[in-house]
Amino acid sequence: MAELKPCPFCKESKELYISDDGVYSYYYVYCARCHACGPSADTKREAAGRWNAASGKEKREMEKSCSKDLDALCLNAVEKWGAVAQVQKAVEELTELTLALTRWLNGKEPPAQIKDNIREEREDVEIMLQQLDAIFGRSDEWQRKKYEHLRQIVEAEA
Repeated sequence: MAELKPCPFCKESKELYISDDGVYSYYYVYCARCHACGPSADTKREAAGRWNAASGKEKREMEKSCSKDLDALCLNAVEKWGAVAQVQKAVEELTELTLALTRWLNGKEPPAQIKDNIREEREDVEIMLQQLDAIFGRSDEWQRKKYEHLRQIVEAEA
């Protein structure tokens, strides 16, 4: 498979992933930095090719998914409602995601409904995590430790 070109919006090349939608089995390239999503495709190889060869029209569509302004929106939310209120909201959203995941584990609702609820709550949590970044900042050191910890877990399981 060809190497992915950097994101056309944030120029990131290290945080690009080929993902699937979890339901319909199509693939797309996703930028973890600005959240841009490439055109969907039937295979990972095709998704990579479409990302790398995106035309002007496809890039305009991709830009709609891009959240270059997400950091500014999150900072504005913290300024509007205050850090304490947004931390409390983060706890609430994490609790709602925990409940949705628990319902999935217990199998007490139709699977499609549970999956959709998990997706919704996960997106809410992501918004709150961005706001926590605005409040507490990010640390390159902790990001490195996070990836090292994950690598150790995966290798220990093998």
